[in-house]
Amino acid sequence: NSYYLASEQVGDYGTNKSADDFANGDVFVALHSAEGGYVWVQAPGDKYPTIDINATSANIVVLDWSTATDSTTLKDEGFSEGDIVVVKGGKQFYADGEIYEGILSAEQVAAIGENKLYPISGVKLENVSGKLVATLNGNSDETLVIPTDVEVGKVVYKRNMVAGALETFMVPFSVPVPSESGVTFYKFKRIAENDKGRRYVVKVSKVTETLVANTPYIMVANSSITQIEFAKSGENLTLNSMEGPYKTEAKTENGIVWTMKGVYEYKTFGADDSELGRAYGFAAENIGETKIGEFKKVAAGATIQPMRAYLVYEKPNMQARPAVTGMKSFAIIPEMPGNISVEIEDGEEEPMVVKQITVVPTVVKSNRWFDMNGRALNAKPTAKGTYYYNGQRIIIK
Repeated sequence: NSYYLASEQVGDYGTNKSADDFANGDVFVALHSAEGGYVWVQAPGDKYPTIDINATSANIVVLDWSTATDSTTLKDEGFSEGDIVVVKGGKQFYADGEIYEGILSAEQVAAIGENKLYPISGVKLENVSGKLVATLNGNSDETLVIPTDVEVGKVVYKRNMVAGALETFMVPFSVPVPSESGVTFYKFKRIAENDKGRRYVVKVSKVTETLVANTPYIMVANSSITQIEFAKSGENLTLNSMEGPYKTEAKTENGIVWTMKGVYEYKTFGADDSELGRAYGFAAENIGETKIGEFKKVAAGATIQPMRAYLVYEKPNMQARPAVTGMKSFAIIPEMPGNISVEIEDGEEEPMVVKQITVVPTVVKSNRWFDMNGRALNAKPTAKGTYYYNGQRIIIK
């Protein structure tokens, strides 16, 4: 028997185990347990590299991370010559053009040397015919973190898109607009006020050349699709999620600022979120009378998935002059609009398509429970207290 890397723990069998302690056909790998001993986990033998059974007495260095933001080195992780190095199941590290996952070979350990290892989250890197391919899952809630430049030959962006629906979009790389993707991309351009500020129109224009890294956009698929492929002829794409701007600003004629903000982390609007009442998000699914692609004013419990964006009405900084000496100045904040429309313009700002988007002053429902801080719960809570469910405040007694 040999020992293999796995991502699921099936039991803690203590230390000093050998092949004689397992049934015929069992395949295990040794990982450190919280108590300092070995945890033996099971996996299919054809998926992972092997560790010789005689090497299990060696020290095992497990590379892991909870937040993929900081780099590390083998020395930082306590590595000594002869140690076995294992990347925790389901996770990846990146260094100098190479992916590191599973049980590392002696050659891989030597290649790393004293170089920095960067944890990668929310993207799957694979070596395909000698080139790295990155897969971004736009349907996932996993936080996207790419803390260094990662060069890839192609990006596959997976996302279930409905034909004709407006959707928001942000990715960590710059790339020419894919001409055969069946998707049209638009950039946030300006805000127009109608009816003396009682109605706002979001003006967007078609992107014809380059999508800029870490910049929010709006996109529309011509037909229902499940993925978009991005590539640059003769060149690699550079992925890095750490360099903004993550937003695009536009002003009304009166100087009021609206911001399209992109996110790489699953965002939940808590009850104390400063943007409540000023933020608008696209509905991700058909819920009741709300359809996919409609802009809705968010409330506590509303959520935004990674690699998406939402619209925020920024509070004005202007101060009114006190009418009486000594009276405190106050900010003049116009009433929030009840409806917002999106108007798509061409280069000469001639309207091409007009989409009316109804803004409903309620939360984007998701059939999920949230606590008062906006944290999502796995199921209906049993403890007494006040919670949010589908935008409604629920008291459990």
